Amino acid sequence: MRTSLKIATILTAIAVTGGVGTTKSEAQRWDPYDRCYESVEGVGTGTGVFGRGSARARVAARANWEASVASLYGTRYSRLSSARSIRWDCTRRAVLLAKCVVTARPCGARLRG
Repeated sequence: MRTSLKIATILTAIAVTGGVGTTKSEAQRWDPYDRCYESVEGVGTGTGVFGRGSARARVAARANWEASVASLYGTRYSRLSSARSIRWDCTRRAVLLAKCVVTARPCGARLRG
């Protein structure tokens, strides 16, 4: 039983580190990110009470970020879900007004498989 556990551990280590015969193109094939660009900022505001203003501001900031990235680098890079280094900063500006700023590095998503 211990021998099979050792073999399984060794095989897992080989698989994780890429093994002996793995080429760079094979490793890149499984990398979910393509090229990444410098950070882009998106800004949005929203009104509402009980957190609705902040939620609307987040949606507006995301839409602004995605539109900005699409105009700069194309739609391939315009999904916030594929971005890296995502930072949110949301504050209430007044009683009903909220403002959100999102900053992220746009990255293209690779197809897996």
